[in-house]
Amino acid sequence: VSSVAVDQYGRVYATGWTTSGFPTKNPFQKVQGGANAFVTKFEATGGGLIYSTYLGGSSVDDAYAIAVDRNGSAYVAGSTDSADFPFTPGSYQSTDTDGDDGFIVKLNPSGSSLAYASRLGGGDSDTIYALALDTQHRVYVAGYTCSTNFPTVNAYQATYTSQNCADGGGSTFVTRLNAAGTALDYSTYLDGTTNSLGLGIAVDSTYHAYVTGETISSNFPVTAGAFQPTYHGAGDFGDENGFVTKFSADGKTLVFSTYLGGSVNDISQAIAVDASNYVYVAGTAGSPDFPTTSGAFQKTSRGGGDAVV
Repeated sequence: VSSVAVDQYGRVYATGWTTSGFPTKNPFQKVQGGANAFVTKFEATGGGLIYSTYLGGSSVDDAYAIAVDRNGSAYVAGSTDSADFPFTPGSYQSTDTDGDDGFIVKLNPSGSSLAYASRLGGGDSDTIYALALDTQHRVYVAGYTCSTNFPTVNAYQATYTSQNCADGGGSTFVTRLNAAGTALDYSTYLDGTTNSLGLGIAVDSTYHAYVTGETISSNFPVTAGAFQPTYHGAGDFGDENGFVTKFSADGKTLVFSTYLGGSVNDISQAIAVDASNYVYVAGTAGSPDFPTTSGAFQKTSRGGGDAVV
């Protein structure tokens, strides 16, 4: 299980991937094709399944993120290497673009059919690690791409600037898919010249996307007045800094963007935003000089990689 969500009635939705016989109930897909993703909806008491289904094709399909709307429809995202993944006609991208692609799927409330299922990717490997929904049922995703032709629309950063993935590079991407699953409202790279990875995304009531992850790019885009305007790592893998970035509602500009980390190995993995637009980030820190605040519960590292909030 890689991700869970809860609806307004307390029912729990879980997603992940499986390589073994998995419990199904009222499934959209009864038969396992390969190493498939799964989506499972529990009763609010946890005592039974409403539905549980495989999701994938004949190769490897991994689900990393799930969200649920007010109607009980589940939205799932991840990566697929299956040419026969059940993509739907009329979705934004329904044909294979070579390599691993991201996928975004919307299931109906009973889990018995797909409202839409779309690929998202270019000519190299692409993975979606995070997903969020706004009140208009538009889907926001963030992840990691090696594709120099990843689809960009109304982009803050329209071109791939990172190292080649063969040399250890790769770029964060941030994308908003329309409510019908047929087109991109915006889609952009987010990186400097080395490497970054988007791991978490959230959206506020006025449709600003907030993204977090890790980077070893010393020229990752930061904004004037940022909390941490400079990269504190050594530029090697194992010396990442986290980042926290807020986009404008149209995705074309940055409201703010900052590094978050010390000198060793710090990764921001999850993000949330409250009604006052305060941003909450969680992850891991290997740096003894990770920034902590006066009066914090635990101000010093206790060795290895500590959790951070």
